[in-house]
Amino acid sequence: MTDETQKLRRFKDAVYTEAEGRVNSILAEAGKSKRDILEKAEQSVNSYKSAELARIDKEEEQRLVREISAARLEAQRKVLLHREKLADKVFENVVKKLEEYRSGEAYGSWLTNAAKSVKESYPDESATAFISPKDEKYAAEIEKCSGFDVQLKPTILLGGITICLNDRNIVLDSTFDTAVEEERQRFCRNSDFAAAQEQ
Repeated sequence: MTDETQKLRRFKDAVYTEAEGRVNSILAEAGKSKRDILEKAEQSVNSYKSAELARIDKEEEQRLVREISAARLEAQRKVLLHREKLADKVFENVVKKLEEYRSGEAYGSWLTNAAKSVKESYPDESATAFISPKDEKYAAEIEKCSGFDVQLKPTILLGGITICLNDRNIVLDSTFDTAVEEERQRFCRNSDFAAAQEQ
């Protein structure tokens, strides 16, 4: 082999070696760049996935909270309706018993005694006694035993008497309407307490 051929071959080998080195360097750089791009893409996907899962979790949690709140409200509404029905049933019987008492002979005495008792407690007071229109037949007796002015009050439905001490602006309410309403409220409060104890 001639010198020229050898030089050419060495030059060619050197060019190939340099080209191969550059190719390897480019491939290594491309591999690193590929790894960096994949890592960033994976981080981006993981970040997006985490954000989406957090959003879905939050939406699901809010939906569940709304459903639970709605279910609780509905349950409370049903409990209250049930208690109302129970209270209605209990107090229907109370009202019937009051009607029976009101139609008996003892009721008239009770009305006049209630007026007398107030007169004894406040002997120098002028007062107005209010009774139900259904109890008008007792008006003269109440007026006679107490000296109070007696007036009919249509809002007194179940019976009883309300006495207003005119000079003191004091109202002494002994109506069955008020007593039944107070008992009904007490019943519902106690039922609420009992229900709370059960939970």
